[in-house]
Amino acid sequence: MAVDIWDLEAGDVVVLISGNKAEVVAPTEDGSWFLARYLEVTDPDDAWLVGTFDAVHADEVEAVLLPVSH
Repeated sequence: MAVDIWDLEAGDVVVLISGNKAEVVAPTEDGSWFLARYLEVTDPDDAWLVGTFDAVHADEVEAVLLPVSH
């Protein structure tokens, strides 16, 4: 079952298909993309991504975890 990114709010944490975890910074405005900040990465070579912001596509989201603020 796919994640409906319309339900995502700022502060929610998502797990991406890559296994990386990211916090939603700005919810979707178009139903396809949202802005997120990387919290954890699975590949040590990608450690530089932690703390950076990126646009994430709906197809990249595997699961939603508890929000950071809750």
